[in-house]
Amino acid sequence: MKPHAAKWISPMFFCFLLILFSIIAVSIISCKKASAIGSDNAAVSNSDGKLQTDAGLATDTYTKIFTGNTEGYHSYRIPSIVRTVTNHVLIAICEGRDSSNFDYGNINIVCKRSFDNGATWQPIQAIAGPGNYTDGNPTAVVDPTTNFVWIVYLHSDQTHYTHLDANGNTYYKPFAPGDRRVMVVHSEDEGATWSAPLDITATTTPSTIAQDYVGPGVGIYKAHGTNAGYLIIPAYGRNIYSTDHGANWTYSLITNGTAQSTESTIVEKLDGTLIRNDRATSTQDSARRVAYGSLSDHFPTWISDAHLPDPKCEGSIMRYNDPKPNRIIFLNSASKTIRTAMQVKITYDEGSSWQIFKSFTNHGTGKLGGYSSLVKTYDNNIGALIEYNENDDIKTRWHMSIEFHKFGLPWIIGTQTEPTGY
Repeated sequence: MKPHAAKWISPMFFCFLLILFSIIAVSIISCKKASAIGSDNAAVSNSDGKLQTDAGLATDTYTKIFTGNTEGYHSYRIPSIVRTVTNHVLIAICEGRDSSNFDYGNINIVCKRSFDNGATWQPIQAIAGPGNYTDGNPTAVVDPTTNFVWIVYLHSDQTHYTHLDANGNTYYKPFAPGDRRVMVVHSEDEGATWSAPLDITATTTPSTIAQDYVGPGVGIYKAHGTNAGYLIIPAYGRNIYSTDHGANWTYSLITNGTAQSTESTIVEKLDGTLIRNDRATSTQDSARRVAYGSLSDHFPTWISDAHLPDPKCEGSIMRYNDPKPNRIIFLNSASKTIRTAMQVKITYDEGSSWQIFKSFTNHGTGKLGGYSSLVKTYDNNIGALIEYNENDDIKTRWHMSIEFHKFGLPWIIGTQTEPTGY
C-alpha cells in the first residue's frame, strides 16, 4: 500500500507546494516593494534603470512660507526642518522675531507643517517663547523609533546680546554663565501639539560657558556603530545627546572646542564616525571648520576646509543616501565675504572632496541667502529652508523671510558627471 499511497499523494503534494511557494513569493516581493518605497534610501530601480533615489525635480522650485511683517512677526530667521517617519510630515521651524530682525528682543520658536512634501503649508504655530524672552537657535531631530520630534533651543531674557543705543551706536551686554539656558520641547503627534519647555541646562552645559550656541539647524539619530540609537544635537564646544530617546540629555566636550568653532552641524559617516562641519570663529579663515570623531574621542583634530569657503555664517548638511549610493549634501553661501552666494554640494567620499555643485539664483527684489536647513522629502527630493532678506531701505527695518526650496538630484547634477563606484 505504501507505494500506491505515495504515487497518489505525490502529484497533489507537489501541486500544493507549487501553489504555496507562488503565494509566498508574491507576498515577499510585494512586502519588499512596499518596504523599498517607504525607505529613504532603498536601492530600487525605475523602468529606465536608474535608482529611485536618483529621481527628482530637475528644477529649483520655491515658495515663501514665512514672510516678514506678516502673521504677527517682523522677521523670521534661523530655520530648521525635519520630516516625521510615520506620515512623512514636513515641519519647518524657525525664530519668529516680534519687532525687529535683531538677535535679541521678544523672539519665539514657531513652525508650519506640510502634509504633501512641501506643496502646501498649514498656518503658523507658536512652539515656545510666550512673554518677553529670547528663544532661539532651534535645532530639531526626529527619533525614528518613536516618531517623536525634539527641538533643543536657547532661552534668555531679551536684554542681552547686541544693542543699538540712542545714538545708533552698537554696544554689547555680555551673557554671564547661566544666563543662556538650554531648553527642550517635543511633539508626540508630528507637530500638531508640543510639550511644555523643559530646562536641561544643568546636564547639557558646562558651568563656565556664557555665550552659548546650539546648532542651529538639525541634529541626527545615530544609525551606525558605537552609540547607535543616540539622538545627537551639535552645540558650542560639545555635542548634546540622549541615550534614551529624549528622556534625559547630557553632553560630551570637544577638545578645546570653544576655540574651534561656533555654530555647528553634524552628520554621520557610514562607519559610524561623526563629522562636525561648523562656522569658524572670528579669528579663523573664512572656510568651514571640519573635524571627524566620536562622543568618546572628543574630535581631537580640526581643519579649515579650503574646498568649503564660508563668510562665517551657518551652513547645513545631511546624508541623502544610507548606505548606497554614498551621498552627503551640504548647503551654504560659498563665499568668503557675502551671505548671498548660496550653493549646494555633494560629496561621495564622506566629505574628503566635493565633486558636484549647483548655485542658487537670486530672485525678486530682496536677497536670497544666509542661514539654511536641509531635509529629504518623501518623494526623493531635497527640501531646503533658506533665509530671504526683503531689503528695506533702512537696515534696522529690513524684514527677514524664509523660503522653502525643493529640488532633486537632477537639478544639482545637471550636466556634471557623478563618480563611479560610490
